[in-house]
Amino acid sequence: MNKEAPYRQAHWADASVNAEYRDDGSIILTSPHPRAEAPANLIEPIDKWAGERPDQTFIAQRGVDDSWERATWKETREKVRAVAAWLIKQGLESHGAEAAPLVILSGNSIDHAMVTFGAILAGVPAAPISTSYSLQSEDFAKLKHVFALLEPAAVFVEDGAAFSRALEAVDLEGVTVICGRSAPQGIDAIPLSELYDTEPGAEVDEALAAITGDTVAKFMFTSGSTGMPKAVINTHRMLCTNCVSAKSLNQDPDPQIPVMVSWLPWNHAMGAHSGLHVVMV
Repeated sequence: MNKEAPYRQAHWADASVNAEYRDDGSIILTSPHPRAEAPANLIEPIDKWAGERPDQTFIAQRGVDDSWERATWKETREKVRAVAAWLIKQGLESHGAEAAPLVILSGNSIDHAMVTFGAILAGVPAAPISTSYSLQSEDFAKLKHVFALLEPAAVFVEDGAAFSRALEAVDLEGVTVICGRSAPQGIDAIPLSELYDTEPGAEVDEALAAITGDTVAKFMFTSGSTGMPKAVINTHRMLCTNCVSAKSLNQDPDPQIPVMVSWLPWNHAMGAHSGLHVVMV
């Protein structure tokens, strides 16, 4: 009996690099493999696939009864636009360099993805934060540091009950709290369902048109292993280029629609770039 797992043959490009040695001692490294054209922004692929493959699953997760919960491209586009519309109507949108972000306190989930892209569409940078800062900390020092550094306009907490102590520990003055499946204790919060019920209009299309390659899409935090976590700016151009660069290394002669298992947390750079973004482009 053949006990080998039925793995599909991978066709990755050769692991090679071009090196240019300059007279001043600098070394310039480039890839010899051509890179596909990157989308203009992170919302463009959602609109593309919602038009071409509306009923195809974009993202799925296990439900409470272990069954699959799914969001198609069409559903994703609708929810992302609804979230963006709500944020804009609340006056939270901004495409400036100093845009106040939306902090995300949640593990990987469908709602996490919808809120992330809804904020990005509205021009509000998304800032996913390690859940350990909220659920495993006693003094919440790193979480307080993050909030003080970002001065967020809003915070999304998927499980309000689980994150209640963390929310009580940070300064929420002027911060809009949005909750998912449960509300935080003793803290006023807007249910995510209200955002999903918002009717998007021309303001969403105007927000999309205002996005450029230099628009800040996300703030990703370093691990904090050598001090307090540091916020790293991620623009649309950076994220889109990263995604197509990785995808261009797949030289499968018979390409198929990818199905990717995302296990790294999305507050982790590799987790977000590979699990949440690459599959789109």
